[in-house]
Amino acid sequence: MIPSAIQEPCLDNFHYSGSYELVWYIASESELPPITNPTSGSRRQDNQRLVFREPSSTQRLHYYLEAAILAGSLEATTASAAMKSWRALSVAAENKLPAPDAGVGPDGQLLYTWNKDKHHFELEIFPDGSGEFFYLNRLTNEMWGYDYKAGNMVPNEVIYRMKPFL
Repeated sequence: MIPSAIQEPCLDNFHYSGSYELVWYIASESELPPITNPTSGSRRQDNQRLVFREPSSTQRLHYYLEAAILAGSLEATTASAAMKSWRALSVAAENKLPAPDAGVGPDGQLLYTWNKDKHHFELEIFPDGSGEFFYLNRLTNEMWGYDYKAGNMVPNEVIYRMKPFL
């Protein structure tokens, strides 16, 4: 066991889902390194507590993309295009769009997906920075697609298709 106050969550399969619950390992008191006050250098007092915050869904998405780069399954340029696209979508949806499920495809593309009831929405981002939106209504089989350049402003037509997920 590595002595550490916190060990990062395991990313064995390099698949992120916004619905996963992160479980952090908190070390026992004997494994904790001494904590000092950064301004005075003195050891922490017993009545002081450390506060650890769970990363946001966007941070977890970022961690997933970093892990995929380190694993060699995703190029850094594709990951950058994916994060730019996520930020553009989030801003267009007034920060109401939940973080997507994400996965790396066999040809180095990244797929973001959202599912809610009968609605399926995705954005596939290719290594060249191009992308494709796709929507499917599972009950009516209505399908829709739209070509996109990663990081560009999100068109109103795409925002309209995202509404069921907001």
